[in-house]
Amino acid sequence: LYNQLNVSYTHLENYLRLFTPLSKRSKAVKTDVLGKEIFRYVNDLFGDRCTKDSVEINQTARFSQGIVHIDRAVILPVFINLVDNAIFWVKMNTPKIGRQIQFDMDEDGALLVCDNGPGFPDIDKTIIFERGYTTKPGGRGLGLFVSKQILNECGFDIKATESLYERGAGFKIFKKENVEE
Repeated sequence: LYNQLNVSYTHLENYLRLFTPLSKRSKAVKTDVLGKEIFRYVNDLFGDRCTKDSVEINQTARFSQGIVHIDRAVILPVFINLVDNAIFWVKMNTPKIGRQIQFDMDEDGALLVCDNGPGFPDIDKTIIFERGYTTKPGGRGLGLFVSKQILNECGFDIKATESLYERGAGFKIFKKENVEE
């Protein structure tokens, strides 16, 4: 419980820090975060909602055993945002049986989050990370924008990709090249 509260508080602090000048920001504390920790955290948070909405979240063995060197208070909220969005779109656009979200890791160590929802509209996939862009009813267009900003601040990036499923949305979180620790 303490760890969850600490991560949530730090995420809020990081979110608020986006509104301060770059020169005043403190350095993030990077640690090794296991894929299975991310998976467990997301399942603890969304388990009841997934059961209610018949959504299944899975992880590959590669993800479960994978490690990413990043601040927990950065990566966990990014996954929360991606899964929250995925649950919404999968629930709205996929038959009740077969609603899927999957976590994977590619051969370069990039983290993948994919679903079998409707996928992206026929647009430039970079626009979804712009502040205020949303297709979600009642959405504010801040989740992906803030996720990208916080990841960039830590030497990581996120981009929209093809889903691992026949249809759906995919996101790839990866370490930027030539970034000092």
